[in-house]
Amino acid sequence: MLEEEIVWDETYLSTGVPGLDELLYGGYMKNTVTSIIGESGTGRTTAALQFLVEGIKNGEDVLYISFTHGIHRTQKKLIRMYPWIESELNKKFHFLKLDPKNFDSLSYYLGNGLPELLKNMNVSRLVIDSMTIYEDSMISESGHNAVMAIYHIYFSLKSIPCTTIVVLSSNITDPLQSTNGYSEKFADNVIFLVREFPKDTLLGEYRKICLVLKSRYSRHERYGKLLEFDDNGIPYLKPPT
Repeated sequence: MLEEEIVWDETYLSTGVPGLDELLYGGYMKNTVTSIIGESGTGRTTAALQFLVEGIKNGEDVLYISFTHGIHRTQKKLIRMYPWIESELNKKFHFLKLDPKNFDSLSYYLGNGLPELLKNMNVSRLVIDSMTIYEDSMISESGHNAVMAIYHIYFSLKSIPCTTIVVLSSNITDPLQSTNGYSEKFADNVIFLVREFPKDTLLGEYRKICLVLKSRYSRHERYGKLLEFDDNGIPYLKPPT
């Protein structure tokens, strides 16, 4: 399917994170691809899982593809956050663990086979965690040809009736850039989760901030919000004080 043939559904889906919907003027546009980028421990996976949980609340089928996190631990985390969701695991809430070294599987699931997989599972929300692992594997294996291979993944994700989040690591020298820099070009929405430390010291309490740097098909707020965490994940974002 050519990109110009895709019919955009201007329905907005709640992100599952109170306060983020406002930054995005309604949430994620249906059938788009959003990158959530940040350092480990900034809440990337939590924000992505909350998006899937929101789908479960609406009666949707959702899929979590992991290259890094064990499925059992992820399920335990979900049950701890939302005890009611245990009955939905592996029924409406599906999981797939892939080894990034297994290029044949990655090629199948994340290439031409992905639309068929999601169609058969009736999945309307998808999370891939972490896309950086896949990108690194492709660069190591394919060199310069990796750019087109990675582009093909994003193109495939955009051509299917599914709203997708890809989780990525930030660049070690620039927290407002992904490790390889591809996602900012190819994704529809780009969200960064960053740490802010007190000036001139690492001894004071640092803050975690959510920034929307790109929203291709709609407006977005151009200020950051503070992330607040509790046992239920990210209960809300709030404007900085």
